[in-house]
Amino acid sequence: MNIKKVKQGAASFYVVAFSTLILLVIVASFTALVIAQITRSSNDDLSQSAYDSALAGVEDAKLAYYNYRNCVAQGAKATDIDDDPTLTCGEIITLMEEPGEDCDVVAKILGRKTKDEDGNDLGGVSIDEVNGTGSSSNNMQQAYTCTKIQTSLRDYRATLSESSPTKAVQVKLDDSVSDSVANNIKRIKISWGSNISKSKAVWSSYDSGSNKVSFPRIDSEATIANPPTIAFALVQAEGSYRMSDFDTVIDGKTNNGMVFLTPLGSNTSYPGQTSNYNPVTEYIDGINKIPSSALVKSNDKVKENLPYGIGCPELGEGEFACSAIIELPEPIDSDGDGVSIRDDDNFVVAVALPYGQATDFALEFFCNEGVVCGKQTIISDSGTTEQISNQANLRGMQIAIDSTGRANDLFRRVETRLEGNTDFSLSIMGPLELFGAKDNNESENVSLKKDYAVTCEWNFDTKTCE
Repeated sequence: MNIKKVKQGAASFYVVAFSTLILLVIVASFTALVIAQITRSSNDDLSQSAYDSALAGVEDAKLAYYNYRNCVAQGAKATDIDDDPTLTCGEIITLMEEPGEDCDVVAKILGRKTKDEDGNDLGGVSIDEVNGTGSSSNNMQQAYTCTKIQTSLRDYRATLSESSPTKAVQVKLDDSVSDSVANNIKRIKISWGSNISKSKAVWSSYDSGSNKVSFPRIDSEATIANPPTIAFALVQAEGSYRMSDFDTVIDGKTNNGMVFLTPLGSNTSYPGQTSNYNPVTEYIDGINKIPSSALVKSNDKVKENLPYGIGCPELGEGEFACSAIIELPEPIDSDGDGVSIRDDDNFVVAVALPYGQATDFALEFFCNEGVVCGKQTIISDSGTTEQISNQANLRGMQIAIDSTGRANDLFRRVETRLEGNTDFSLSIMGPLELFGAKDNNESENVSLKKDYAVTCEWNFDTKTCE
């Protein structure tokens, strides 16, 4: 008789072992997810705190610039900086106007501490929290580590939106770089439609089949043109002028004008195919060129003014989707001396959105080829060099602030443009709107009657009513 020896409970042991292993894997995976979420939340909190630190640097930069403007208003001039920690107005002007890579220029102007009593670097300007008892703390080690201010810029930048569809600015040039007075400016480059890729572009204002531009009713987001049609306007004059000079064109010269620029996508227009828009026939370094005659013609009341079709072939490859270079006409010779000179104080440009979409834009100002209008500081591994060009530097239109903030070991960087609140009382995009009266229920408008006969039509050529 054979007797078999069997160990009891072995199957249960393997079931428990494998179940425990599976549970360990599940718990470990869940723990990893929890730790990842905790890390992400912590990083998000640090990121927001670092962003707040960078904004604190921007606010201090505003105060530093305010001190600089006060010194300028007092008539102070730039002076050399000595070893005295207390800055004079002349030293503040030097720090603000001379281009450089000093990250502590704001801290120096405001007297902020960047080093401890032993001379050790604190890693920026500390941002402390003050509680109700008056004591301060900085538990997240917040600070802005580098804040730079530029008062001489290469371009002007702004944003247009439905709530702010028009931007009018007086052109102010940096005459400390060169004698680039307003009369030397011959071209303005306008770029718009930032960060638009080919997948986000909507060419609802252009029909490539019929080669026509139109401005359809906006029924949905899919019909909103992106990049949008924009309007560029110029107002200029000599030092002395008459108000009637802005209503006419004399010898191919004008004191104001406006052109509409409609993007055509990557399409290239030709004069023989044009139907209801002006084609671009000339280019400067591949950029659409609008002749000065376009602005002159826009102020001629007896001419038909069509929008200009702008090709945007490099969509998504650059900072802006579309660009155009607009040549400027000469202002009207108001004083009759035979020479037209654009006055520095009578030079205003405006950019507008006729149909309400939002877009960013940039303006760059150029003199004739070969004329030195400005310079650019280029920083490389080999050192700092200055490059001169025919692109004018701007001063007094905007200031650029580059601020880096820190929270623990996480950094955020903010770049912003600041300008004053000076607005021009210009009604560039404010046409008269006529609506019909409402019915008895006041629920909808009744169409305005347009069957009145014309009794007199003014002719601008003969200046008579016929």
